[in-house]
Amino acid sequence: MKYRRFFVALVLMVTAFLCVHYFLGFEDEPPNKPQTKQESFDPPLMENSCRFPLVEPLERNIHEYVNLFKAVHCGTDMPNLASVDENNVLTIHYELEPWKQSRTPSFRCEYQSLSGGLSPNIMNYVLSEERIEVKPNEPVFVPHDQFVVTCRNTSLVGFLNGIRKVNDSVIYVNTFAGFSRTKQIPTVSADPNKPSLAILVLDSTAHNQFVRHMPKTIEFMQKLGFITLNGYVKVGDNSAVNLLPVLGGRSILPKIGGDGSEVLPEGEVVNLENVDFLFDFMKERKCVTLFNDDILDVRRGLFHYPNETFLGFRRSPADYYFRPFHLYNTRNLVFPINGGQCMKNGDINVERYLDIWERFSLLHKDKCHFSFNFLTGLTHDESSNLGAIDNRLRTSLESLFANDAMKSTAFVIMGDHGNRIGSIQRSYVGRVEERMPMFSIYLPEAFRITHPQYIQNLMFNANRLTSNFDVHATLKQIAMGIFGSEATALRGTSLLTERIPVERTCEQAGVPPNFCVCMDEKPLGRLNRQSTEFTGVRAALKESLTKFPCLNAHRLTIKDDRLQTLVLNQMVRHGLRNASAYDKVKNVQAAMEILFFDVNASVRTFYTQKTVDLRARVKHYVKEFTFEVASFVAVVFSEKLNATTPIDLKLICNTVDT
Repeated sequence: MKYRRFFVALVLMVTAFLCVHYFLGFEDEPPNKPQTKQESFDPPLMENSCRFPLVEPLERNIHEYVNLFKAVHCGTDMPNLASVDENNVLTIHYELEPWKQSRTPSFRCEYQSLSGGLSPNIMNYVLSEERIEVKPNEPVFVPHDQFVVTCRNTSLVGFLNGIRKVNDSVIYVNTFAGFSRTKQIPTVSADPNKPSLAILVLDSTAHNQFVRHMPKTIEFMQKLGFITLNGYVKVGDNSAVNLLPVLGGRSILPKIGGDGSEVLPEGEVVNLENVDFLFDFMKERKCVTLFNDDILDVRRGLFHYPNETFLGFRRSPADYYFRPFHLYNTRNLVFPINGGQCMKNGDINVERYLDIWERFSLLHKDKCHFSFNFLTGLTHDESSNLGAIDNRLRTSLESLFANDAMKSTAFVIMGDHGNRIGSIQRSYVGRVEERMPMFSIYLPEAFRITHPQYIQNLMFNANRLTSNFDVHATLKQIAMGIFGSEATALRGTSLLTERIPVERTCEQAGVPPNFCVCMDEKPLGRLNRQSTEFTGVRAALKESLTKFPCLNAHRLTIKDDRLQTLVLNQMVRHGLRNASAYDKVKNVQAAMEILFFDVNASVRTFYTQKTVDLRARVKHYVKEFTFEVASFVAVVFSEKLNATTPIDLKLICNTVDT
């Protein structure tokens, strides 16, 4: 009887624990994780008239160009003497590290405000003549958004004519960027249905590159519900010509399709104050704004070169404009001078600049706000460097989520283009990546619940051919807080309120031919059923089908008598930055390292012997003579649509009666 009572009590305790666990909803993942899996009836990426070259993030073609860097370490002999908190309160303190304490002399510290960087003096910062001394361990509020702290050695050298002389050498210098005027700028409250907008642009970052080098960040982005564009293609060569359409909906490039209303007058310097930027729309809504551009070089910066086209901003484009901060760093603190990733005080450049993005979003989470953050120095020359911020960017996203900064803010993480300079761009895959930047967007949960159709449209469009103009049309609606015809862009289709047709062409998207990755069909009569290529394709299809337990790979039938061969156009294979250069190379055949074959086939299911129609895109490495299935699509009947529809083959065993 005693054991029976003990057993009953144990069962009751376990049951109670499980009930508490269930009702409290304990879980490891973010509680508001949305359902972001592709709907069964959204056509996959392969189902476009634009036939994309489907390449993997770790494609064998680029192994020799890829380094999986994971960290940057910056050392310094400079003592750590100053800190600034989120409220712009400066504290001068003593060095913590024992080995540096003995080397740190007596000192005095002061700060000076930073300004400048506006046209026509875009390369120059202005350091205030007023020097404000701050005593150690006496925190003070600094009423400036950008300032420099300098600490000098006050050790006695001797007396000259009875006057005390000190060493006065600089032992510490650092810049700080904060938000001292937050309470003074009139703003409206945050509204998840008219979200704030935070844009983070990573220079020279392709979609595949981001996946390759940022696995931890990608994993958390997927948990949060970021939606990534898989068919996003750039419209221009460098940063300015790609981000002007995104931020301002305008272009300085020759007209490609459309009516040309987005094209600015040729041969004229762009008057940036006459362009309606996303941050201008948000300022009209009384949102606080930030423009944070890591310039890399004092002669550079977005919209600051070349001189015949851009001369920079004549007035501050945002409430917080941190060009003076970046100018000072670039001239005085970044080392090595050309392309250095460290600052003289031991900080990592890119982490300082990421910190601005994160702090601004956290500080203004309850206010309507806009931020544009363009990080250049880390990845401009070397795409593999991106992995150095994988841990940091994931940690930042975790902090933003945990502190509710994502409740009313749309977050965009994107690239301006892929890598244009590194050796990777000389490869086939590198030239594809160069043309297909990263673009991923997170929308607040309340917005998703209120506007489910917008999310369905966005997920549908994630696998369509899209360009910079579509991104602008989408972000313009968010910036204006209007999701109708009143927010129509000069060029482009909103990915929230409209659906892009699968028949879309590069010309319709505004993409010039030298950046268009839609492959052309190249008739090769010899690739018939008797060819070794046909045999290789059949073997690759069979091997791929064996991964699906409901399909009988031995009952595969290829319907075509010849392989449909797809190749990138000559301009892309040559890596042309400007279509006008084609005449110089049009008679020189660029190498075809990789071919793709589109195949129509069918296969039987194991148990019901039902025939399933298939479409596949097979990747063929010409030199190595290997074959690999890049994409598989099944064509099934949808009762919901009362029609046949393509689905990703991964869904087949849960979709049809097998």
